[in-house]
Amino acid sequence: MIQTIYKGTDLVFNIKLEDKDGIPFRVRNTSEFILRLYTTNPTEFIECRFKDGDLTGIIEEDRIDKAVINSSDLDKLQSGLIYYSYSFKSPNAMFNDAYYDEVVKGQTNYYLK
Repeated sequence: MIQTIYKGTDLVFNIKLEDKDGIPFRVRNTSEFILRLYTTNPTEFIECRFKDGDLTGIIEEDRIDKAVINSSDLDKLQSGLIYYSYSFKSPNAMFNDAYYDEVVKGQTNYYLK
């Protein structure tokens, strides 16, 4: 079910990551994690990230990580369904660059109005 989020509202939602075998992992288990949220134009986005040990727009709780989006950032997006794209890198010696890279795209259950 789609939930309407109004401009001027902060947004907090869970970040659920799983490996290819369905085993959950946390943002800090990656070398780098980038989450982008957008509506009608993928080049106009809000970004949350983990890189070099620093979390930006992400909070860690006991059992789950959460993306925290300020209302001032949401106000910059056009009205519409909120889509996401996230990418992460994890160390893995099986690959030439020594990292396993993955990009995931989809839509949230949020409509920005």
